[in-house]
Amino acid sequence: MTTRLDEQREELFTLIASHFKPTVDALIRKSKTIGEYFSQLRENDMTKAQTTNAIEYMKVAQLAYDTVHEVMRQGEADGKEGWEERGIESSVAHAFDHCEDFYGAEFSNEEHLRHALTRCAMAYYLWLKEQHDERGADAV
Repeated sequence: MTTRLDEQREELFTLIASHFKPTVDALIRKSKTIGEYFSQLRENDMTKAQTTNAIEYMKVAQLAYDTVHEVMRQGEADGKEGWEERGIESSVAHAFDHCEDFYGAEFSNEEHLRHALTRCAMAYYLWLKEQHDERGADAV
């Protein structure tokens, strides 16, 4: 069963994916596995360093995806909803608060980083959605 969060997450990643470089996006869509994706990168004359960087970028992207998804699911389970209605400014302010709290805790509270990342993703999602709404369907 698809939840509202699943639908929002899918919409977010569709909007974000529309901003990727077309060549990388095309390679990812054609690839069935990460190994196949990197094989194609090597076939396209990427150096070992470029391929290593691409692997690291994918690890960071997957970590961000997993973190945002987990934090949002936990928030949904805890009854914390309505972030869209509160707007971009609210998400950005909450992200700053979490960064300040992380810094104040002498960099020891991972949860503040996880929540700051999630709040930034929420703000970016709302911003992209706003741009799409203002410019019409061809904006993204």
